Amino acid sequence: MKKPIEFQDVNDWLETFDADCACGILTDILNNQIKIEELVDSVLLNKLGNIDLANTTRKNMYRRKK
Repeated sequence: MKKPIEFQDVNDWLETFDADCACGILTDILNNQIKIEELVDSVLLNKLGNIDLANTTRKNMYRRKK
């Protein structure tokens, strides 16, 4: 069974990449501008200490504008 993402995991991710943008991230999620799977992967990669890949995944989580 997979371990769930904890509050601290999300907090650590926000501190690493988007400390001042928590409301912006939430707004983007609500407006379907973020691929949730990519966000989850980025948080988990950050949790595992793979910061470079977490950052790449974070950049890829945004949907392309049409």
